[in-house]
Amino acid sequence: MSYVINFFGWCSEDNHDKVWGFVTVQGDEIYNFWGRRGKKIAFQRQEGSAWASAFTLQRKAEEKCRSGRRNGAYQDIPISKIEEVCPGFHEEFELQLFYAKLANNFRHKREDEDV
Repeated sequence: MSYVINFFGWCSEDNHDKVWGFVTVQGDEIYNFWGRRGKKIAFQRQEGSAWASAFTLQRKAEEKCRSGRRNGAYQDIPISKIEEVCPGFHEEFELQLFYAKLANNFRHKREDEDV
């Protein structure tokens, strides 16, 4: 399965140890993902235009990186450094995304939620 991680953020402040990001799969499917580092990752499929979804998620990523957030700020981790922060991430990510797609097991957007 071909995919490109567009953003990978890691929050390690206080008791937090979580990741959030978004990925483009096979060129036109966009999913955001989140979870505790080293644990199960949840996925949410973005409906509508791939371009519009990517733009919205990029704005959300910038917001998550701002300091002063209630739940701590995320560090924008370069794609080349993901394995240093989360050893084995790519292999586990591919497996979990494959199973989520196979079972159509995605979180659904709430009515009051942007992304």
